[in-house]
Amino acid sequence: MMHHAPSLASGSFPFHGQREHLAQHLAQEPSLRPGGRLIREWNGVTQVVDVVGDGFHWNGQRHGSLSAIARAITGARWSGPRFFGLNGAARR
Repeated sequence: MMHHAPSLASGSFPFHGQREHLAQHLAQEPSLRPGGRLIREWNGVTQVVDVVGDGFHWNGQRHGSLSAIARAITGARWSGPRFFGLNGAARR
């Protein structure tokens, strides 16, 4: 992949269909809109986060970021979008 870095940086894609694949991937990325709900099971407990206009509601409290919620749930530093499976990363 490194030998394609200059063409990727310039905006050209070395393989036919690569641009369309990227566009499809971006179109499938979930967006967080008020009224949405994120559900994640952690250590046998289902965690539910509601998306609101000014952030997120979890466990009866408002939070400004998903990362703050993920940290409260796990006790460790997590990327909130990764913890809730929003960026396509593998879940633990």
